[in-house]
Amino acid sequence: MRSRILISALLLCAAPAWAAISEPAGCEAAANNCTPSNARVGDVLVGIGRRLGSATAPTNPTGWTSITTATVGSSTTEIAYRISCRIVGPGAQAAVTFTNAADVAIQIYRGANVSGSRSCGAIGTPVKNGTTSTTTYTYGGVTLTNDGGSSTSWVAGFGMLSATSSGGTNAPTGMTQQQVTSDSLLAAQDTNGAVSSWSSTNVTGGTSVNYATATFEVNAAPAVSACSSNCAGMVDTKPTGSNDTIDTPATNATTFHISLLNPSLSGNAVICGWTGKGTTTTLTVTTDKSQTFSNAVSGNDGTYMIGIRYLTGLTGGTSVTTWTFGAAVSDFTAHCTQYYNVSALDGTPPAVATGVAGNAFMAANSITPSQTGDLIYVFAAPTGGFCCNAWNWFLPGNGFHLKSVNNFLNAASESLSYGSTSAITPTIFTSNGSTNFNLAAAAFKTSSTGTAPSGIWLACQGVAYANATPYVMQNPCDFAGVNTQAMLSNTQDSDDKINSVKDAFGNSFTMVDPGTVYPIGAYENNAAADIPSSDANFETITFAATPGVEVLLYDVANADTSAFDGDVTNAGSQTAQGGSTCTNSSNSNSTITGTPTTNRKGIALFVEDNGDGPDGCGTPTTGATVDNWWYGGQDDGDSYGYTSSGYAHVPYTSNASLTYTNEWANTQGASSFNNLMMFLKAPASAAMQHRAFVIP
Repeated sequence: MRSRILISALLLCAAPAWAAISEPAGCEAAANNCTPSNARVGDVLVGIGRRLGSATAPTNPTGWTSITTATVGSSTTEIAYRISCRIVGPGAQAAVTFTNAADVAIQIYRGANVSGSRSCGAIGTPVKNGTTSTTTYTYGGVTLTNDGGSSTSWVAGFGMLSATSSGGTNAPTGMTQQQVTSDSLLAAQDTNGAVSSWSSTNVTGGTSVNYATATFEVNAAPAVSACSSNCAGMVDTKPTGSNDTIDTPATNATTFHISLLNPSLSGNAVICGWTGKGTTTTLTVTTDKSQTFSNAVSGNDGTYMIGIRYLTGLTGGTSVTTWTFGAAVSDFTAHCTQYYNVSALDGTPPAVATGVAGNAFMAANSITPSQTGDLIYVFAAPTGGFCCNAWNWFLPGNGFHLKSVNNFLNAASESLSYGSTSAITPTIFTSNGSTNFNLAAAAFKTSSTGTAPSGIWLACQGVAYANATPYVMQNPCDFAGVNTQAMLSNTQDSDDKINSVKDAFGNSFTMVDPGTVYPIGAYENNAAADIPSSDANFETITFAATPGVEVLLYDVANADTSAFDGDVTNAGSQTAQGGSTCTNSSNSNSTITGTPTTNRKGIALFVEDNGDGPDGCGTPTTGATVDNWWYGGQDDGDSYGYTSSGYAHVPYTSNASLTYTNEWANTQGASSFNNLMMFLKAPASAAMQHRAFVIP
């Protein structure tokens, strides 16, 4: 979880997502590969491979971007090299191989501007020098662009020799030696801090040899003005989505019912990014409190629609939204975030950006706020639909913070509390290079309005369709500190059994009823702060075998440091099929009763596995929020629909017995069910340990 604990509402707006540049230790080897073990998601890796006795540069590493190549000299003493770059993704770092290289070095740069126009953004065009038979080795001067502002860039260099020369791979004056290979023929250096300029500088060696150098700028992220007063604050955030095209034929619908993560707090705003296959312009979004959403912006690429809907001045207790289209759509998804201090749309949002290439920082159209402190909201979704896209991860644009991510369906949202009226071009990074994306963006005015959260509540929900083991699930939640992470899965068969869950630091979740298969829960008390400056947490889930199962991840804000408060399971069967609409009947409902261990306030999380689902289209349980969703025509084939089984949560105020009843519907016939209810308690003290507000 991200380390963004804020004690006072006055601190709601802070530094951008990227800070000043730092350089964790990289790696080097007198070989063709090395492993940069200190790298983390969002870092920029700059690597070099040096070859001797050939005019052909080493091969570019798989998945990297080649920056430049060069050769110096001829015959057996000829130096050929390649400089390449990569933005770090999730998972353990593998060895980086420059095929045919004799030496390699990798530098790690953190906080660099990876969203620039050059290759990998941060890396300026290298200034290359080199000659044969000399004892003076020149690191060329670099004209700095200083994307982050005056004196914010670093300067780095690589030095290479054809043979050992005393002092030949020393760092030039003004640079620090960061890496040097054991054969002393390749070195990596940098200024180890921001500089205002870099002039040509020489290093003198003891023996006349061939040499080559490359000097380049490493840019800091441009400064982003942060909101300083009445800034927007996030209450909760939740993604939903369907993958209807996995059905044959595809299941289309005109009406979709989506619950907010928690019942709304009075006066707040909900902003939803949405997309769907179709080009109908008729869409009405209403709430269970008879309020209607407004359209901020919408558009389409000829096949897929995208837009942003919003509602300010929410009636307290709003829980369910209903989306009604004028014609049936498929591949529908909506990511909804609740904010306080958001009062109105600011002007006319720019047109949606369509067909933006992936595998890069993608840009929405520019926004110019009319006042300082605006909330800038961005939603991105693929143009090619959701069915069967490769797993994808996201990074926020400079100054932004991720709000929601769906790695399998390839959609994400982000927002920024912006303290300027200057034009801003929002960006968001996607690792998916196999499809293009549509992006919608809008600015919202802020003022002192609405209600901030307090006490124990669900701050964030992540969702995944796990189809590999281990499965890496991106967790976009900004909350941290004493919060608890909890995971539920509607395991369908023994292959889907979760053996372990680990956070970004390798800390293990505790499994609930680990001997069972249907369903599964896990939790991590006092979840560690996530990796700062990346906004990209990843939980690693290991299954018994290759799974095909839904997983929901919850971030429970202000939970006790030992939050687990007991659990209960049961099993049974529905004696009648529910049909194609929600049915509240003793013949088709499933019910579970449990009792928290302590006499505290808390939250009960519920999951039902149903062999024939889908179910959970609604619940008659007082105070409960349904975490799955329902749409007309849904059938059992929509297991990718997030979700076909029942998920919900219910607040409790004591250790009185708590009963949860799940309504059920399907078109497949009667079925058995398995239920799990897990209790997570608040601290014993009436004063919560943190009011975990976050930067939006």
